Amino acid sequence: FRSGIGFNVDDKMEQSYGLKNMRERAMEIGATFHIVSLPDSGTRIEVKAPLDKEGHNDN
Repeated sequence: FRSGIGFNVDDKMEQSYGLKNMRERAMEIGATFHIVSLPDSGTRIEVKAPLDKEGHNDN
């Protein structure tokens, strides 16, 4: 985490079209989308996308 203010993830997911769009796009390609945000500690957004047999992401 970098220094930052962090936020309540549930509140922001309801209010933020940008975060909703990121989550929807991740789901469309079979990826997971996870936000970790701690007060006074910052925020980390994790997206993990599947790879094909050769190690490429076809999406």
